[in-house]
Amino acid sequence: MLKKITFAFFITIFISINFIEAQTYSLGVYGGPESRNLSYGSNSLKKLDLGFNAGALIEFQAFGNFSFQSGIDYSNQGSKKGGFVSTSNYPNTTSNDATFAKLNYLDVPLLIKFNYTFSENSQISIYTSAGGYVGYLLSANEFFLTQDQNSINASINVKSELNELNVGVEYILGFKKYFDSNNIFIQGIGKYGLVTIQKNKNRGGNYSGSAGLNFGFTFPINLSEENNGHLKPD
Repeated sequence: MLKKITFAFFITIFISINFIEAQTYSLGVYGGPESRNLSYGSNSLKKLDLGFNAGALIEFQAFGNFSFQSGIDYSNQGSKKGGFVSTSNYPNTTSNDATFAKLNYLDVPLLIKFNYTFSENSQISIYTSAGGYVGYLLSANEFFLTQDQNSINASINVKSELNELNVGVEYILGFKKYFDSNNIFIQGIGKYGLVTIQKNKNRGGNYSGSAGLNFGFTFPINLSEENNGHLKPD
């Protein structure tokens, strides 16, 4: 099922790119701190851990103040303490305070973006983006703490027990400052997975989630006379 969703997701990206290929587009890079954790069942995210994410984006002007955005995003995910449904190698470990996980994903988002400029001559705009992403699991390790929970007792690679693909939703709110055809931006980003990450869900399952703060810049790679080569809204 996940593979079918992923295939449909990339087909959508391909169609979107071809549909708007005549419009202007920009490239960008970004990075910043990211808090992450795993939810367990109906429990909300808690005990957030700090990691980082970094990526590259491509943005296509669509119509008016709207654009499409995709790219590649490296994302640290996991949990600081507890909440990780563990491995068959440790059958007594389920969701407790004696374990934590570190997961690394490569995500590909597809977002619809709305840009708003405060005035005609303003060099600052606010934007919001929403959509979905497909994530590929690069690595996954579970760590076991000592009884006093102050140090690591052991660690194991649990990638084989987790789904390689993850599907989720993503939301962004940010500010952008223009410098001729280039711009810099700061944005808050939130992600939440919609499927459990474990292959075997008989003992329960986790959903991944993260929230981060990004800093980055974009620059045009196809200039347009209408907007002077960048994606500044009308």
